[in-house]
Amino acid sequence: MLVAVLVLAPEGLAALRAAQANELQRSINLALGLDPAPTVLLVLTFLVSLLTFALERTHVLLGAVHLLLFLAYLMLLFES
Repeated sequence: MLVAVLVLAPEGLAALRAAQANELQRSINLALGLDPAPTVLLVLTFLVSLLTFALERTHVLLGAVHLLLFLAYLMLLFES
């Protein structure tokens, strides 16, 4: 936990300063720090989750889509 705080503290403080200076876009970019590919995966995950929870019953196909998104995330994680 201490290592995570030490690593994330500088960017977190910079994001807070940007938010106080009314620079919303810069604040969000600093707080999230996402590249375009993970951003697309995040949006897709949100959309699939919304669809999953909007339906009365879940289906195997929706579960498979969630698993494929997770596998795509793992591939991006270990790409570099």
